[in-house]
Amino acid sequence: MMKTTKTIKSQKRDKPRHSGSEQSGNLKKGGAGAKGAWGKPGDELAYDYVLDENDPNYDPSEYSPDVVFTPKEEARAQFQATIEEYNVFKRGAKAAAKEFMVAQDNDEFMKRIKEMDLPIYFQDLVYITIKLSLDKKESARHAVSNLIYRMWKDEFLSSAQITSSFNKLYDSLDDIILDFPTAKPVIGELLHHAMDNNYVSKVDGASLLEANVLLADSASVQKKKKQLSVIVTEYFDSADVDDATKSLQELESPYIYFELIKKLVSTSLDKSDVERELAVVLIAHLSGGEVPQSAVAKALNILLGRVEDIYLDVPNVLNLLSRFLARLVSDEALPPSFLIRADLGGQDMGYQVIMQAQYWLDQPQASEMLADVFGAEYRRHDRRVSNAPL
Repeated sequence: MMKTTKTIKSQKRDKPRHSGSEQSGNLKKGGAGAKGAWGKPGDELAYDYVLDENDPNYDPSEYSPDVVFTPKEEARAQFQATIEEYNVFKRGAKAAAKEFMVAQDNDEFMKRIKEMDLPIYFQDLVYITIKLSLDKKESARHAVSNLIYRMWKDEFLSSAQITSSFNKLYDSLDDIILDFPTAKPVIGELLHHAMDNNYVSKVDGASLLEANVLLADSASVQKKKKQLSVIVTEYFDSADVDDATKSLQELESPYIYFELIKKLVSTSLDKSDVERELAVVLIAHLSGGEVPQSAVAKALNILLGRVEDIYLDVPNVLNLLSRFLARLVSDEALPPSFLIRADLGGQDMGYQVIMQAQYWLDQPQASEMLADVFGAEYRRHDRRVSNAPL
């Protein structure tokens, strides 16, 4: 049985990768990050703790990852403001879309959206409108398709923003189907219309359609998702990496493995640091082997697109999810390029999580910090990870 509080790739991770003095007490930033959220170069992170247990200044009673990995007040305030602002946009967009389903007036819809003056969230506009049309008559969905074309033609929306919405729809498709069983062919028809009229490229559209062919059998997908939930629950109870890996292999469904990664992260967000540490251990073990990095990236992409929803149950999502991202990059379960996401708005919630993760990675001694991002060193005596090899 393989149990560990350290990632399988800890030797790679622990190699020095970042500049800065190894003896530094106050860590200084290497970059500014998002304007208004992360401060100017040279700002200091509140990190005055010694990580080395052999250092005479080391005091475990002083060290707390919840203190070290707490975003600055201005970052938290910016995130909270963005959450509130996005909710204003979403309510306004839904109200305008519902009115459009009745009046089918393109100009009035665009006028109402423009009056909110929140263009940074426009990439979700097609997602919101299509989702609200799924239980409407075919004539309403046809009107929505024409509306999207009109918004693109008038440069109200870009192709990238429309494609981002279709990505979000397909990423959420298995959940959407539960409420709207006919959603898949309807969304597919709208996507084909977008491809035929060139406001979604044929390459991007074909990629979306191909990736979701295997999700056509919703009953089978739901059954496998339940099996994945059992694997996650049993793993958090046992901390047995080998057993979890074997159970995953027995599913023989690699097209859905990204769901395991998503379930590990999302479930642990609402639990303790023990489960969060166990989650990154298993993900690092699986990545590049049973689960390709692309599946890990897909899972995190989906979660980043749902930050505003996660926030309702996990108000500390900025802190926790940014820790996950930074640790997974440090563990080489995610490539550093993952943090460069063109499909996120410059101030939206997912983008801010990414910027916070980059902030952690930019610190001197980042590898050492991230090795204990969930305080693993001080839970060695937890009943599930006792006697675990380091």
